Amino acid sequence: MKLNKEQILEYQQNRPPYLMIDFAEEVIPGKSAKGYKDFKEDEWFFQVHWPSDPNVPGMLQIEALVQMSALSILSLPGNKGINSRRNRHAINVWEASLGPNAGCRRG
Repeated sequence: MKLNKEQILEYQQNRPPYLMIDFAEEVIPGKSAKGYKDFKEDEWFFQVHWPSDPNVPGMLQIEALVQMSALSILSLPGNKGINSRRNRHAINVWEASLGPNAGCRRG
């Protein structure tokens, strides 16, 4: 499925300026998601993160990956718009690892 920003807001609890996704090109529920964010020259972090050579801070890049990954879980039936603090039982637990044998698995 494809999602524009308005549709993403139906799934995600994050809101601008912390929403790090503008468009999801492909979401396969429970499997994967890919998309992008269009950055504008006046993004708040460009003004403070290396002003002479503006770039996206690494933690925001990781947040964008987390938000995109969350779409693959939140797009499963029954998970749309879930607030994980109130409904922890409704979201499957995933374990992710980094390194030479990186991957993720259901816990």
